[in-house]
Formats: sequence, structure tokens, C-alpha cells
Amino acid sequence: MAPYKKTMTKACDVCGKPIKIDQFGNGKCKNCGWVNDKPEFTKKANYPNFLSLEDAKKSLPRGEKTPADL
Repeated sequence: MAPYKKTMTKACDVCGKPIKIDQFGNGKCKNCGWVNDKPEFTKKANYPNFLSLEDAKKSLPRGEKTPADL
């Protein structure tokens, strides 16, 4: 098995839609564009996401820019 093959599914941290992830938890949401990140990066933006996780969660329900729009 290739180490980065997307073999598992989890809920997107931002929009809650299911995303495919690899054994390290890496994956990108096709719905909102959020790239799954380490939990310690919730309060600051970290490449490749241009918003912090907290800001992305706040902006999605109001219809503002999501990570995919940036």
C-alpha cells in the first residue's frame, strides 16, 4: 500500500462533509477546499490553508470566502 494513498474517510474540519484521507490524516475537501491540517494550527493560518481553522469555520456559515475561494 502506498503511504499517501487516500484509504480512509473523515468529516471535514470546516464544513463537515466526508473527505478521503491517507494514513497521516492528509486530505482535501472537495466541497469547501479545506486541506486537512494538524489540530495545533486552529488559531493561525498555515500553508496551504490561507485562513486559520477557527476563521474558516466562522466564515463558512455566513457565505463568506471559504479556503477554496482564496
